[in-house]
Amino acid sequence: MEMQYRMTDLADKLGLKESTARKYFLLVEKKGHFFKRSNQGHILFTEDDVSLFQEIIRLKNHPDHSIESAIDYIINVENNGYHESHGGESGLVPYQQFEDLNHNIDELKAILRQQQKESQRALQEQQRKHEEQLEAAEKREQILTDYLVEQKKDMDEIKEKLDKKGFWARLFGG
Repeated sequence: MEMQYRMTDLADKLGLKESTARKYFLLVEKKGHFFKRSNQGHILFTEDDVSLFQEIIRLKNHPDHSIESAIDYIINVENNGYHESHGGESGLVPYQQFEDLNHNIDELKAILRQQQKESQRALQEQQRKHEEQLEAAEKREQILTDYLVEQKKDMDEIKEKLDKKGFWARLFGG
């Protein structure tokens, strides 16, 4: 099993203060090289990571490089050759992949917003149709109720007329 180091171990191995090691770590991660983390979220460094930091420090100590330019140089070298030599298991994620990923996320968000708008429109249309159907059913019910009331009134009038006629007149159709 490969050795793994925490931040204090990394600082000791590099001969740096822990705050300086943390600064370098943050600068490296900012450039797209991500490190393993434990289940508790602690950063874990491998021997390869220690070598990476040693190379950065070596370049930084050269008069032509600042810490940022050393990190840029090493990360660019790592992005262009590290995956082949280490089977793609490094924590490196090239900047372009981040850009592509961000672009894809933005496209997905736009698609989701569009789908949400379409769903909202469809729901509103369905609700409008349902209300129209409900209004039409209420109108039919009112027409039927009015018709039945009118029929009952007509039947009551006919019954009243028949009740006024005598028994013999009703019997002989008169």
